Amino acid sequence: MRKFVGIFLITCMITTSLKAPLAVADTSNASETPSVLWTVQDLMEQMKVAVTDRFSKTVSAVSETVRCSASYQKAMDVIQNPGAFSSAYGHLSRFRKNLDWSNIDPTKYLYAGTRGFSRGMVEAKKVWETIPSSIRASGPKALARFLKGKDWSHIQPHSMGGSNAALNGIFEDKSRNQARGNRRMTLQELKTAQSVLRSNAFHATLLESAKNAMKGGAAAAAVIAVVAVLDYRLNYLKGEITEDEMYAGIGKTITAAGISGVAISGLITAMALSFPALIPMLATISVPLMVIGFSMIGVKLVTLGKEWYEYYNMAEMKKMRHHSR
Repeated sequence: MRKFVGIFLITCMITTSLKAPLAVADTSNASETPSVLWTVQDLMEQMKVAVTDRFSKTVSAVSETVRCSASYQKAMDVIQNPGAFSSAYGHLSRFRKNLDWSNIDPTKYLYAGTRGFSRGMVEAKKVWETIPSSIRASGPKALARFLKGKDWSHIQPHSMGGSNAALNGIFEDKSRNQARGNRRMTLQELKTAQSVLRSNAFHATLLESAKNAMKGGAAAAAVIAVVAVLDYRLNYLKGEITEDEMYAGIGKTITAAGISGVAISGLITAMALSFPALIPMLATISVPLMVIGFSMIGVKLVTLGKEWYEYYNMAEMKKMRHHSR
């Protein structure tokens, strides 16, 4: 990179020097100092202007290419969906709260499988954490569905000296636990129970993602609908589009916003539930995107408001002229 910059600067200096008028010495008077039209300072200044001008043109060309690209337009369509990011941020805040142990009723986890003996708050939290994070993050209803029909099964039973520690158990189907009795859980039985937990986690993620995707789509469509109606209605009143084109345009814009909102909210939800460690980062990203989206919508609404105002002023002036005749 440094070699490229050096070659570029030398080339600019040579080019500028060749383009410069040659200094002409007055040979008739040898004692007179030759007139030097291009000093080193002049050359450096010209080089700086040339480099700056070329860099500016390059940046402008790149920017224009990006702005005209389909990817840029799609990105702008996404960012202009503040409703989707607002909805996603609400889900992420709820997930974060549901994963906070201080908000959880510990009773179930203090006594699960202990026959009435408290295992202590530290171990109770560890028992709670054996439940897949995607289920815990989804909230109390998802937890209730998960725990229904399940027991806290001991790997090493009480009768064989097994403790109530979280490492010595797993949530398992109640019928399997009861059928085992006082027998030690086999490796295959443990793998089966773990497989069931993974399956429960997958279904919880799928259900929550689908539910939140629909909410995000509805929120995005609701926000964009206001702008779409004002925009297309004004174009129709100005005679720029037909009535059919107006309704078609409104429908198309709202539908696109809804689909985009579904994709955004669903994707963020799925990522958050699959990788809970990403929740703080995703929540942080959602806020500025939401603000940018609402800002862009705000600018659009202000512009539309001005255009509507001008349209009504022109309409009133036409009425006054008509009545004055």
